[in-house]
Amino acid sequence: MRRPALYLAIFAVTALLTAAAGWLLLAAKDSLACDSSGYRHGYFMAYCDYATAGDYEHGALYYGLERTAIRQLQQADVVLMGNSRLMFATSTAATDDFFRRLGLRYYVLGFGYGEASEFPLKLLMRYGVHPRAVIVNADPFFQPGLSPPAADVTSGKPEIFKKYIGKAMAQRVHKSICRLLPSACQPRANAIFRSVRNGRWRWEGSFQTGQIFPLTADHTLPAWFDENLTALAGVGDDFRRTLGLERRCILLTGIPVPAIDSSAMAEKLGAAMAVPVVTARVTDLRTIDGSHLDSDSANRWAAAFFANLEPILETCLKPH
Repeated sequence: MRRPALYLAIFAVTALLTAAAGWLLLAAKDSLACDSSGYRHGYFMAYCDYATAGDYEHGALYYGLERTAIRQLQQADVVLMGNSRLMFATSTAATDDFFRRLGLRYYVLGFGYGEASEFPLKLLMRYGVHPRAVIVNADPFFQPGLSPPAADVTSGKPEIFKKYIGKAMAQRVHKSICRLLPSACQPRANAIFRSVRNGRWRWEGSFQTGQIFPLTADHTLPAWFDENLTALAGVGDDFRRTLGLERRCILLTGIPVPAIDSSAMAEKLGAAMAVPVVTARVTDLRTIDGSHLDSDSANRWAAAFFANLEPILETCLKPH
């Protein structure tokens, strides 16, 4: 009498494993459309410009699927925050050199999809992250609202969690397939990779636009910025207080961008919040798409920015 029950149990387990394997292989198959050249030890695919792949980094960090990344974020002395322009501008050797020289641990916590302050603040609070200083690209950053991926992962829906678990597993399979059988990986979609050690993006070679655009200086501010300055500063003050930061330890900057004087935006917001502002004027900058700095421009801008930042950051970090 026990044999039928045993056979039924074996059948059920086999069916479950087969379904799971099929689901995983389907997810991995979708990943094969993504460029795999950015996989390195300590990197995961943050984003792939392919419909069924898309975002991973929001869920990877919010759900703690990349545990090493969360531990590094928790240990960071300085966290850099902003949108994708921050990620391109500070994922540079100049950034690494600056913090290594000062003996400080850092984490670059920017996101794509035009992410503003609400999601990263939720993430920091979720994992009890309280850095000694925060650097913010204010273009603007302090405003309510969540991007579509951030709204998904913070919704509490089990199907969203399941989707990101699938993406995490598919990445492991994708990485192995492309290492063992490169001919199976013929990428059709751009991809960006993220370091678990410091959050920096790795995009050169895997994210190509095929064009370079000179960044022309523009000294204008959009009308909506002045109209909403008080509200933006209020969101920034709430952000600072939630993290328990003194005013001298939340530092604003403006990463160069066409059509907007980002430095002037940072200066005005900094004055409204009564916090330090550090900018850098660098000539002959270029972008890969009219918005994000190319690697050479990013490294030159970052080097100039960190040189200006050093005495201001030291003022924050030294005992008072």
